[in-house]
Amino acid sequence: MNPFFLPSKNKNDYPIRQYTEYEKLNHHDFANKYGYSHIAPILQAKSDKKNTFTKAFDYTYHTLVSAGLPVAAILFIAFLSFQNGQFEYQAKVASAKVYEVTESFQSKQEGPSSDVEGVIDQNQEDTEESVVILENVDLQVPLIKQIYSLSCEVASLEMALKYHGVETNQDLLMEELGISAPLKIQKQGSKIVWGDPDEGFVGDVKGWFTGKNEGVESLELATGWGVNNGPIASIAKEYLPNSYEVDNGNITDIKEALSAGNPVLWWHVRPDSFAGSITIYTQSGEAKEFRQMHVGVITGYKTVNGVTNYTINDPYFEELVLTESELLDQWQLQDYQLVVVGK
Repeated sequence: MNPFFLPSKNKNDYPIRQYTEYEKLNHHDFANKYGYSHIAPILQAKSDKKNTFTKAFDYTYHTLVSAGLPVAAILFIAFLSFQNGQFEYQAKVASAKVYEVTESFQSKQEGPSSDVEGVIDQNQEDTEESVVILENVDLQVPLIKQIYSLSCEVASLEMALKYHGVETNQDLLMEELGISAPLKIQKQGSKIVWGDPDEGFVGDVKGWFTGKNEGVESLELATGWGVNNGPIASIAKEYLPNSYEVDNGNITDIKEALSAGNPVLWWHVRPDSFAGSITIYTQSGEAKEFRQMHVGVITGYKTVNGVTNYTINDPYFEELVLTESELLDQWQLQDYQLVVVGK
């Protein structure tokens, strides 16, 4: 790896945009804005250009002069050597277009803070390439039913992993996921204390979002809840390291993932869910909004006459088709959470 690079380990953490060739080649303006360490590859290309001419001259001096060639011939050969170096230089500078620079970033490294995380060389094997969004996608993800009343998250993950050839099961995935204590809702004064869905599964996977007291259904009597995208993504990465979670996502996130051949786990609240929500507190005192929710796998989309429909493998309701507006309406109530299970 080029020592001048400060590679982004997780480009999904920060907003990224492509910089124009003009910005990169006008490197002094670029440096004033982002720091000279980030234009080192371009400056190195310019240095290589000068070195090429020097090498050509040395070659002609030590070899051609001793051969007794006329000065004009020597200069002509040197010129041809320099032109070859010029092409190499242009190729190196042109490669600057594959650099991506992150914006609005406070450096995680020791030392002065910076608004630039670094420059990524996309020619490196470990760097993701941009994805062309396809007009239509239909991933043949196997449909697997959830085996427990609240195992939709692990059932969805099982589907996505199986699509990529990874065999597992819901019991094993639940064991890997773990339970965020306490298992049952506890009342502490006016507060309801339960597990943390950002750490592990909350409640009993065989339980339910509500309970009844004298015929009255209530979220405060719930025996089970579920888990958010972070812990599920952590398990997915154990099997397929290119998996990742998305918070506050958008339609482009979904289409890019599907176009790359990766199923998308989608957190949402169905229209027929129990209405309302309550605030629960984790053992550390952090407040969480608790409501009935569900997870399925988005397997594709198709646009006809300007209308885009999305296909869903639902571990409870089986195969579904939703319009884009329906998908967004249900998704927003779960803060636009996703997990992309990458190959």
